[in-house]
Amino acid sequence: MLELFYGGPVSGNQRFARPALEADMMRKMSETNGLSLFGLRRIGKSTLRLHAQETLARTEGHTVVFVDAQGINSIDQFLFAILRGIPKESIPGKMLDLLSGNPALPETLRNALKGLVSKGTETQDLISGYWPLISSEIADALARDRSPKTLIVDEFSFLIRNMAQAEPATAAARVNALLASMRQWRENGLRMLLTGSIGLTGLVRQYKFDREHLNDLQAFTVPELTEEEARAFVTQATHEPSNGSWTAEHTSAFLSACGAFYPCFLVKGLQALDRAAPPPPDTLEALFRRQVRADLHDLFINQFDKTLGRYRETDRAHADSVLLPILRAVLDTPDGRPEPVLEPSPPYDTVDIRTALTMLREDGFLDRDMGANDDRVWRPASRLTTLWWKQSNLGARG
Repeated sequence: MLELFYGGPVSGNQRFARPALEADMMRKMSETNGLSLFGLRRIGKSTLRLHAQETLARTEGHTVVFVDAQGINSIDQFLFAILRGIPKESIPGKMLDLLSGNPALPETLRNALKGLVSKGTETQDLISGYWPLISSEIADALARDRSPKTLIVDEFSFLIRNMAQAEPATAAARVNALLASMRQWRENGLRMLLTGSIGLTGLVRQYKFDREHLNDLQAFTVPELTEEEARAFVTQATHEPSNGSWTAEHTSAFLSACGAFYPCFLVKGLQALDRAAPPPPDTLEALFRRQVRADLHDLFINQFDKTLGRYRETDRAHADSVLLPILRAVLDTPDGRPEPVLEPSPPYDTVDIRTALTMLREDGFLDRDMGANDDRVWRPASRLTTLWWKQSNLGARG
């Protein structure tokens, strides 16, 4: 039986398996330097990330380091979080001994590394000042040890934003140095899964950081469940507690009322009713309207509004001349829009349009697939995007 939980990543009996999506993710993880997984809150990213983390941890000899970067705002805190996550008994764990015993580093910094504790500005400045040496030592250690290793950083985009806001005068140099080092580490065998609820491309553009260091990561997205998956989800959650009183008619009415097939909608809907004594199918629409869609639609629409506001605050001309025309071209077209979505118009070129499409994909507005002629077709990322677009009236402004 599928146990219901709302509010965070789930595993075990609380997780609805998506074998095809999960297999695709793990295959791409194994065949590349790693993945970037950015998108809206409450779409299932964290559960997919946790599944990858647990799967890799069960692989013999595979070192998995997990860092929650949401509250980290400096390069030294991030380094210490990584080093704390490495099992001391593993071969990569010797990296800490290597760094803390390096005579080329000042004693204050070596002591900080031994204790893995930031001592504030002094430690931040020391780490930044000796970062090329520290980063190179880590890369060399990774190159010598070819055992499988994966670094998983949740809310990586928060780390980048926090660093930008905490140290505005030196943020560009420190963030670019960090991104360059992380790419070097990937090239030396440290695969990465970087996730976040703020798209990284838009953030990098906002603060004028160098995105070239992220180009080796493959983008991965979490789509809505298919209707077949959604039916299986509801069946797994209702069959046992209802003792047969939940019928196929209930499931059809439930899915019709749901509004979107992200797990959060399904879970909230099922939690709003008594699965042991389900209400009549014709009452489910009213239940969803009152208790589910109102809250969740607000949650997602607020995310879209907030992101569009950030785009405009960063660069109003770019938002109005590139981002909004792309959204109109895609979202006002029922069957999606094949590339080129938008013809470049000075001062913006093809690269600007491609970057904008990446921003809109990472921030949950759009997604792409392959059309009948193997061309890329851009579509709404979900029915929630379409709902937001209709309510915004932005499509009518030409």
